[in-house]
Amino acid sequence: MKTPFIRILAASILLLACLPATAAPKAPLKSWTDPAAALREDADFAIQGEYAAAATGAQVVALGDGRFDAYLLEGGLPGAGWAPGNARTVLRGGRAGDEVVLKDDTGKTTATILKDRMVVVGTNGVKRELVRTERGSPT
Repeated sequence: MKTPFIRILAASILLLACLPATAAPKAPLKSWTDPAAALREDADFAIQGEYAAAATGAQVVALGDGRFDAYLLEGGLPGAGWAPGNARTVLRGGRAGDEVVLKDDTGKTTATILKDRMVVVGTNGVKRELVRTERGSPT
């Protein structure tokens, strides 16, 4: 008699272990179809985007809560000079007052974004200024 009971108990435990845990519902992600509304509701929207200068590009991604990642691209932006195989440096950081301050993992390359300008200081100490740009498809 005990054998069927143990089998049923073991099968029940195994079944319960395979069921997904009930998680608290997540807050819906913000999304906009109107850039003006996005600017009014989230100040990070004004920082996120592409920045360019001669032979250097940067793509800035807003992560929420004033945090950002930026990708410095040697040669320019994709489709405008940068190509796979060219250097790409990842910078991470966030808001510090009116500015966004970013740095690489070593702290040797830094960038500061204020309004529509990004000032990058490379490992060699050379400063470059990149300007926020809006590109559109030619088609």
